[in-house]
Amino acid sequence: EGNSETQRKHGCNREHSLTFHVLLRIEVLMQFPLSMIRFSAVVVSIVITGGCSDDPRQVSPPSEPDQQNPPDLGEAIQKRIEGKTDEALAILRDLNDRHPESPEIITMLGRTLLDAEEYALAAFRLEQAFALGSETKVLAEAAQAHELAEDDESAEKAYATYMEKHPDDTFANLKYARVLHRLGEHSKALDAFLQASDKAETADAMAVAQLFLAKKMYTQAEHWFRSAE
Repeated sequence: EGNSETQRKHGCNREHSLTFHVLLRIEVLMQFPLSMIRFSAVVVSIVITGGCSDDPRQVSPPSEPDQQNPPDLGEAIQKRIEGKTDEALAILRDLNDRHPESPEIITMLGRTLLDAEEYALAAFRLEQAFALGSETKVLAEAAQAHELAEDDESAEKAYATYMEKHPDDTFANLKYARVLHRLGEHSKALDAFLQASDKAETADAMAVAQLFLAKKMYTQAEHWFRSAE
């Protein structure tokens, strides 16, 4: 094997030498610079001989990576429908371990944590899903989870981001107004209540009346007090 490798290399050298001498004579006759002659000899030699490699083995092109099938959430969804929340969570956590950046899995995990009344964890997972590319509506669900976890400050941030994308969602706007009112953001709360006035309940109408009263806007306050009756 060593002798055949040596012979192969010697063969390459002879081919290079022969090609160089042929081109040298042609290029000299055409009065080209010697540097161009040497360059041309090397290039044409490689073209004619197909190139000589130190490694005779053929290197196959890298194969394309196997495409993973999208995760199947069917079993977890069925468990949720059946009310088997713990089993659904076990399935989803296993899927999450295998697909840690899947927004679909993490969204379903967040919703199932809501079913399990694990509100803080649910909010965390839903916001994580949004960060990984899930649709904006999961932020409204995250805000609701924050509310249930009695974390109005985090709920306000989630609602604010959601409302920028969905300003016409009156139900979310009403919930946002209630959070703002609890946080003492009275001007923002009043604006949000008015944008969702057709969905306002009795307690909401009373809150709006009090906000107008604090601003000494008595006519508007009276209107909302009457609406609450």
